[in-house]
Amino acid sequence: MGHFAPDRREERVTRSALEYGSFNRKQISGDFGGALTDDGVWSWRLTGLKRDSDTFIDSTRDDRTYIAPALKWQPNATTSLTFLSEYQHDKANWIAGLPLEGTVLSNPNGQLPRSRFAGIPGYDGYDNKKWSVGYLFEHAINDDLKLRHSLRYFNARHTFGAVYLGTYDTTNWRTMSGRSTEDWPEERTDVAVSDTSLAYRWSAAGIDHTSLFGMDYTWWKWKSTRYYGRTATDIDIYSSGSYGSVSGDPSYVSMWNDTTKQLGFYIQDQMKFANRWVLTLGGRHDRVHHTSDSASGDPSSPDRSYADEHDSATTGRAGLVYLADNGLAPFISFSQSFQPQAGMDRTGGRFKPTRGEQKEVGIRYQPEGSSTLLTATAYDLVQTNVTVTDPVDQNSSIQQGKVRSRGLELGKR
Repeated sequence: MGHFAPDRREERVTRSALEYGSFNRKQISGDFGGALTDDGVWSWRLTGLKRDSDTFIDSTRDDRTYIAPALKWQPNATTSLTFLSEYQHDKANWIAGLPLEGTVLSNPNGQLPRSRFAGIPGYDGYDNKKWSVGYLFEHAINDDLKLRHSLRYFNARHTFGAVYLGTYDTTNWRTMSGRSTEDWPEERTDVAVSDTSLAYRWSAAGIDHTSLFGMDYTWWKWKSTRYYGRTATDIDIYSSGSYGSVSGDPSYVSMWNDTTKQLGFYIQDQMKFANRWVLTLGGRHDRVHHTSDSASGDPSSPDRSYADEHDSATTGRAGLVYLADNGLAPFISFSQSFQPQAGMDRTGGRFKPTRGEQKEVGIRYQPEGSSTLLTATAYDLVQTNVTVTDPVDQNSSIQQGKVRSRGLELGKR
């Protein structure tokens, strides 16, 4: 049996890159780190990126600022505490695309250039700022028992504006009319996640066990207001620089103020016996409390809906692997999932949690003395309560039917 002991070695990291490319793309990035003290007790890491770029579509951006500092304290070989943080700011544009006639289909005015922007500069945009802070604590209580605890807080805010294409005036097949808009003045997401677990290695009756016991908690809050229906003037889509303008007041609003609290307990045991077989059995129980205050309709007097609901589920997983002398490892597995969903449908009904089942059978192969790993996996995945666009109201969603995905996956690493 092995021992739980973090690696105290801290290698110095120094990587940087300077890029310049098509569409006036300029980017600088770096990844730096190493020991802060001679004894290696304190170490650091700093990753960052700055990009300023146009795109192949006129009047559109692809800008990003990213920085992720980290600090690690490791006083001995059995204990470590890592502080993690990151900040990211993206500025880009909503791109409605181009109409079929003039791209995929013929148009009497010819082909539209791929670079044509059919929105309104300064109105169509996406501005997203997000940051997170947290830590990861690990402590080997003894050679066979290890404690892990992590905590993370995440915040994201973004604004969004979009002008939709509309339809052609069929008398000239170049004027786009009936364009409409969508505006998100500010959408905010706050998430706090905590996870605590104990891993224990032990043996009994000739079977080596690695048992895992844990608990996690997630607090999630989402607040959003979205306006629809302002009028965008007609444009000549074949005329470069014809963008139009927006006028009038929104005709429809959707507002959400949702809070979700989820508490989960999990257990898993990985058993190795006869030095050939590895059996993994696991289970999880989740309890969810969701509250929602939403409104939709005329901005001056929207219809309001309230919800206060509780959900719970118990899910499991199992897997079996055979380890052959020649590097082959056939396996089979089964797992279940449970994921709460935020929001309501157009009638005010709360969305049910999405549930899933996945079955896999396959084989792995790693030649002796090689780091190459080859895999072939056949899978069957089924999800229920999947959210899709409401065919009656394109501004709403419904949960309908189920989604099934089956296939064969080949991999090499």
